[in-house]
Amino acid sequence: MKKTAIIMLVLCLAFLAACGSIAEGPEESDAAVSTETSEADVAVENNEVKEGRGVINYGYVKAIWVSQFDMAAVLKLDEDGYRKAVAKMISNIRSMGLNTVILQIRPYGDSFYESDVYPMSRFFGGGYDAVGIFVGICHRNGLSIHAWINPYRLETEENMKLISKDCVVKSWFYGGELCEWEGRYYLDPSKAEVRELICAGAREALTKYDFDGLHMDDYFYPTTDEAFDRVSFEKSGSDDLREFRESSVNELVRMLYMTVKSVDSRLLYGISPAGNIKTVRRVYFADVTKWCSGSGYIDYIMPQVYFGFLHASCPFDSTVDAWGQAVTGSDVRLIIGMTLSKACSDQPDGYAGTDEGKNEWLTHDDIIARSLEYVYGSKYCDGVSLFCYQYLFDPVDGTPNGAIQREKSNFAAVLK
Repeated sequence: MKKTAIIMLVLCLAFLAACGSIAEGPEESDAAVSTETSEADVAVENNEVKEGRGVINYGYVKAIWVSQFDMAAVLKLDEDGYRKAVAKMISNIRSMGLNTVILQIRPYGDSFYESDVYPMSRFFGGGYDAVGIFVGICHRNGLSIHAWINPYRLETEENMKLISKDCVVKSWFYGGELCEWEGRYYLDPSKAEVRELICAGAREALTKYDFDGLHMDDYFYPTTDEAFDRVSFEKSGSDDLREFRESSVNELVRMLYMTVKSVDSRLLYGISPAGNIKTVRRVYFADVTKWCSGSGYIDYIMPQVYFGFLHASCPFDSTVDAWGQAVTGSDVRLIIGMTLSKACSDQPDGYAGTDEGKNEWLTHDDIIARSLEYVYGSKYCDGVSLFCYQYLFDPVDGTPNGAIQREKSNFAAVLK
């Protein structure tokens, strides 16, 4: 009898330990969760935690973007191969001390899951629930996961013609209701039906899967040229193109925020704009100051500060500070996005201005480490995010990327 009681106690403790990685609300620190990825973890589907939805979001965010480029080869695997690749991916992410995944699910007005709103992505071979498996493995291992969408960008003409005629974007394509720029089509954010479509897609993803938040990428308007949306602008009666475009973007941002909160008030909504705060409004019509100073727009801003410390116009440290000073809303958090791509490249940074800045990534192997240290020491920042997984590990087999090993050896300990 005593032996049976001991066995039952051990089993109960094991069960509680397994459940402890799913937080009921935002964590205030890095939770101590299992670093192991077992065969049981691989088999966990998202719908197993659907009832009594658990939400995982961390007080200090250490995120990584998992992009379409990371997922392209993985999504072509059969289900067993996909599960193993994702399990290894999550194991590697955990090993780096990261706690949040930003998973791209809609890069071109498409979907990485069976959707009633958008066409299935050409990147996905189909046959299983890739997104559900990914979300389940993340939560099983105590990781927060946000659904990443590119709201406006669509396909090229060739690929638009391949979309099912049942999809509304296909009818808009043939009806001449899309915007076109340099061979690619875009949704027009000034149109109410477009904003409604984007929000419907967001709601679908957040209700179908237990994502912990929604993440919007920096693709707002692809050009400042008035020809892009001349028809809509002229119909609006406005005489100020900048105000017309900014108000269109602001309205979508506000609607998406409301959509996210209507699903579950604990879910987070954030945007990742281009990193140059001095030009992001002028070039992309993204009124980041408005979003960061008030309420009802975003929970976090994640600027892509993809610069070194010797960049002529946007040195990393002063750019972080500028974003910090722009975030005046008490409910808005600042999370700094960094790129790993430049640490993997053997080419100079052509946009850095001076020769010293252009060669910085070639002559230094501690830029990411120093960037992390700066963010960690900043009074403005609530986290970091790294772009993207493939620069650390091979997405299919999980082996380390040799091109970044020297830089990684310097920043890995800092990241943790």
